[in-house]
Amino acid sequence: MRLQEATRYQLYLQLKRDLQHGRLYSPGPGHDLAFLAALCLQEELGDYDPERHLPGYVSDMNLVLNQTEKLEAQVEEFHSGRIGNLVGVEAPQARS
Repeated sequence: MRLQEATRYQLYLQLKRDLQHGRLYSPGPGHDLAFLAALCLQEELGDYDPERHLPGYVSDMNLVLNQTEKLEAQVEEFHSGRIGNLVGVEAPQARS
């Protein structure tokens, strides 16, 4: 079953809100949480650009409730492509 664009966008908004309000639980090192937050970052900022995304840029974003520096570093690694590969993922793909 393929979801329509509006439905995918609504699911993305729900995921983003759940992350920001701490409704999602991720045991262990938090890589799942960091990956989901990186997808939200990809949707909002697009591809990582080292000239535009200076160190610490993730800390300016309200991605996760009780955001830590360690989680921010993991999100930055996912978004930049050092872990996983979000580079080139378009907004509709990041939302789905």
